Order: sequence, then C-alpha cells, then structure tokens
Amino acid sequence: MIYTYRYLNHSINQFHDNIAYFFEQLFALNLLAFDATVLFRDDFLLLIQSSKVLLRRFETIVPTYHQLTNAEQALVQEAFRNNNDIETICQCGCHPYKYNDLPSGIREPLKDLFMSLWEDYSQFKKVNSAYGTVKNHFDMFVSHNHQDALLCPFCGINILQPSEGLYRDAYDHFIPKAVYPFNSVNFKNLLPICYVCNSNAKRAKDVPFDDTGAQRAITYPYKNQPDRYVEAHIQYESAYDQSDQTLLSDTKTLWHVTLTESGSYTPEMDSWNAIYCIRKRYQDHIGQFERQWWKEMTKRYKRRRHTTFDDFKADILDDYNELSAIPMAILRKAYYSHLFQTPDIDKLIEATVA
Repeated sequence: MIYTYRYLNHSINQFHDNIAYFFEQLFALNLLAFDATVLFRDDFLLLIQSSKVLLRRFETIVPTYHQLTNAEQALVQEAFRNNNDIETICQCGCHPYKYNDLPSGIREPLKDLFMSLWEDYSQFKKVNSAYGTVKNHFDMFVSHNHQDALLCPFCGINILQPSEGLYRDAYDHFIPKAVYPFNSVNFKNLLPICYVCNSNAKRAKDVPFDDTGAQRAITYPYKNQPDRYVEAHIQYESAYDQSDQTLLSDTKTLWHVTLTESGSYTPEMDSWNAIYCIRKRYQDHIGQFERQWWKEMTKRYKRRRHTTFDDFKADILDDYNELSAIPMAILRKAYYSHLFQTPDIDKLIEATVA
C-alpha cells in the first residue's frame, strides 16, 4: 500500500460486534439447544427476529457446535479469534483458519451464515436504521474530516469516488470471506478499493498465504505509522547504458520497477506486488505516460528557466510527494528521479525548449 487507512469508528461496526457477542456466548455457555435470550443482546435480538432466514442460521450453529469434541470446539474458538485479528495475521503472528480447516460438521452452517450475512444485512431496513448504511460509512470514511483518501491506496493510480457522491467504490474483504470464516462484516477487514485492484489484480487470491503455501507478511491496511513512506524506482539491467536516450516504453526488457518501504526492501513490498501485480502495472503505466510527463516537464522548465537546474529538479520531485492525493504521483516521481539521473539531462532539456 502506498498509504494506510485510518480506521473509522462508525455505528455500523456494531453489527459485527453483535455477531461476535453471539459466538463468545456460544463458546462460554456451550448450550445444548438454542436460547436467543442469552446468546444475543436485547437490541440485536429484535433485529435478528425480523429475519426468519438469518435467525434459523444462528439456530443451526448452536447444536452443531455442542456436538463437537472438546478439541474441535477449541479449534473453532481459535479460528474465530485469529480470523478477526487482522493486524496480527498481517504480521504473521497468528494462523488464519480456512473453512476447510474446521471440523466438517460445522463448516456448512458457518458458511451459510457468513457468506450471505453481508447480502442479507443490506436488505434489512431495521438494521440499516439501527447502524447506518454502507454508503454512509463510505462517505464518512473518505471525507476530508476523517482522512484524505482520494486515491486507491493499493495502487496509487486510480481515484476513489468522492464522499457524498452518487456512487461508492466496492468494499473488499481483505482476508477473503469465501475462504475464511468469521470476519465477513468486520470493518477491519473491509476496505474501499478501486475496481482494477479488486476485480482485475487481486481477484480471488489467498492474501495471507503465497503460492507455496507459506504465510506472508502484509502491510496492515489500518497500520498507524506516520513516518512510513513508499517509493517506486526504475532499475536498469546492468548491461544497459543509461546515457542512451531511448524511451522507456521501447526498452521494457531492459528495466524493471522495484519497491521500497521507508528506504528498504521489505517482505511486505513483495507481498503487495504479488497480490496486486504492482511492478508490472507500474512499468506499463510509466511506458504509457512518459511522453506526456516529458512534455509537461519541459513546458514547466521553459517557464522557470531563470532558476537553477538543481532547484528545478527539487521542485519537480517535491510536487509528487503527496502519494495519497495525486494520481500516479508515485510513478511520476519514479520517472523524474530516473530522468534526472541521465547524464547531461540538463543540456537535453535546454535543447528541447530552445
């Protein structure tokens, strides 16, 4: 991620909190039969009772859980707690459990509940009235009063829909709900994301694990680290002579994009690339836009020829430090940083605008 989100304390979070209360009560009481009066908070019970389908799904889970062995029950409890600790999963500090990891008897009842929970929720006017709508959460989440979330943080290329606009961007289940139970309405696992990152790049990838099955370190999307910064770099193969002025778009086999976090190569950057195809997408966009960026830069230089070239370079690079606000700022800074390292670039620019 080029920047991390700020978590929003919103009334809609109570929906997940009430689901979590049900499971904590289930684990503590281990009831033989369903008893809504002890498994639900009073206000939530009134909402649950407005949906016979949803109530029946909760009812099914209670005797199913009771029939499990002690070891199986302990596994379900650990899965519930681990799968909702998104930050620790990202740090590889706990093991996230998939549906297939759970005892066979309880898999389908849990899947029936959590796979449809979000869809059912959006249809209940009583629930919307009690906790607010997803659209309202989105409007508050991306508003300037909460944070300057103008761009998709998973790419820095595409803009997010404006707060209080007609539409909203999709909320992605960061840890996929189709694979991992218990967190489908946990807003620490729900994040606004652009269509390309969600539907084209990430798709159905198993975020916590790489292709070898090893758990991987991931940047926690709500990580509070003000000094963190991400950079992209254009790196040539050793055999390439950078004094050659050939366009990057014509020499894609001779260079690639690298990613650093606070000046270092980190496992989180590798995971970011693997999940969202970042390096390839960045290379493609740099190749597509470099002519336009060159043109804009030379026009600007023509207007500012009275300044020193070092001041001009610093001014250009400083413009693209706002990675969360300027589309493709991370790419433009990578491009201009590369460009200004080219031998005699000042003379080339001067000759272009002369």
